[in-house]
Amino acid sequence: MVKEDAVKKTAPVQRYVIMPKVGFDGVALKNDMLAPAAGPQTLKARALSPVAAPTMRVLDQIGDNGPKLVEMPPEGELSLRLSNPDLKIVPEVFYRRLWERQWVEKRPAGRRQASRKPARAGAKAVKTAAGAAASSGLTITIVDGKTSKPLKGVHVVLFTNFVDRIGQDGDTNAQGVVRLGAISPGQTIERAYVYGPPGYWGHYAADVKASSLKQIALAKVNPDDPKLLLNQLYGSLAADAGTGVTVAVIDTGVDGAHPALANVTGGLNCVTAETLSDPAARDRWGPAAKEGEHGTHVAGIIGGQVVGGWRGVAPGVKLRSYRVFPNSGGNASNFDIAKAIDAAVADGCGVINMSLGGGPPDALTKAAIDRALNAGAVVVAAAGNDGRKPVSYPAAFPECISVSAMGRKKSFPADSTGAADIMPPAGGAGGLDFVAAFSNFGSEIDAVGPGVEIVSTLPDGEFGPMSGTSMATPAVAGFTAYVLHANPEIDAASGAERSRKLKDALYSSCRPEGFGRDYEGFGLPHAPADMS
Repeated sequence: MVKEDAVKKTAPVQRYVIMPKVGFDGVALKNDMLAPAAGPQTLKARALSPVAAPTMRVLDQIGDNGPKLVEMPPEGELSLRLSNPDLKIVPEVFYRRLWERQWVEKRPAGRRQASRKPARAGAKAVKTAAGAAASSGLTITIVDGKTSKPLKGVHVVLFTNFVDRIGQDGDTNAQGVVRLGAISPGQTIERAYVYGPPGYWGHYAADVKASSLKQIALAKVNPDDPKLLLNQLYGSLAADAGTGVTVAVIDTGVDGAHPALANVTGGLNCVTAETLSDPAARDRWGPAAKEGEHGTHVAGIIGGQVVGGWRGVAPGVKLRSYRVFPNSGGNASNFDIAKAIDAAVADGCGVINMSLGGGPPDALTKAAIDRALNAGAVVVAAAGNDGRKPVSYPAAFPECISVSAMGRKKSFPADSTGAADIMPPAGGAGGLDFVAAFSNFGSEIDAVGPGVEIVSTLPDGEFGPMSGTSMATPAVAGFTAYVLHANPEIDAASGAERSRKLKDALYSSCRPEGFGRDYEGFGLPHAPADMS
């Protein structure tokens, strides 16, 4: 027989979620063994197991009768399944933000991706296209288009082979300079992406000599521009659209100090890793320290209040921020997402926005969504940015309102990064509208929303563009809040009937763009003239 010590060395601790066999909460979860505890708990050993007594530690819970996050070795999971057959034990899984850059810089299976670290002189070259000669590299300077002032923190990505993601990337320094040692000035660049700092449009070029990119000038964004797609589609809605509706933003946190986001009424930090050791951290629902701008942008699209000529879709809503992405960066745990959905329901949110996805189908998130619908809320989720691949979870759950992304030519500069997203099928607006190249599609799609170069709020009072199904989803969520406000009879209903009526009213407000069923579902939410 294998010695117990040897087994323990090869049995790393993993994290699981314990939940009822059916539903989100249940009496089977309310017992002393499953209460959060400071130390490990001994589980009953399986009769034929070489491990005498596996241990488990309960880290967190969503209410006494709700799901528990635990740490234990795989042997503990097997033991618990035998000793507690009324429980379901599922793995902790993770979801990511769904913005365009995630698709642009994805790593194909078995391929080397462009480096995510800032390049520096003399850096080791990444794999380059066949026949490319080694060189001292390419130096690029990024400046303001009007003042020629150097721009710091601009992210530059050059691909010599886009399909295989071969190339290099880096960020500009204080002098606006980035050095890409693996790129020869004489090479042909298949695709060049330049992601501007807050307040600036980016830049895109295809099939150009690297030497032509030595200096790039970026234009500032004008949030008041009536050609911006959000302004074109929803600028005619009343400034009090969505009044009386509370919308949950389950994301990277929201900057409630932004002048356009005075309607953020609070929230919760749901990141268990941050709140376990510091319960006071639960009140830190603002933007994550790393990659935290995403949630602020999403919130502004839903319900940013009028600033000059800019506004979100439903400025009358109340917004609440439920941060599920950690300060350290990285992805969001399904346990933390379920915690956020549970808190949003308890706080009376009628619409829940989830601009996240990409994980496997997950029983815990599904149960939390079901519970929200039974409480009368609707969940709007992003279809994913995998380049016309199947709809990702949780949007693929039929209970969600699943949203794909469209764009409109001439609503952004012709040389901005949005130019790379133009792809058939075309439709609407005299053929100017298109389904974004990054957007997933399939029979699960319920609606399409504006998701290419959408200008919205950013931390520290800024405005700027982002692209992704992450942006299309809050546009639909904001319009859903508008529909709820405009139809008091829906708000008078309760429970699952309320959720069903709200979905039906939203879908009835959607206008087909001509993209086809699997690209747009019911179509693009549109306010009839007599309701605008």
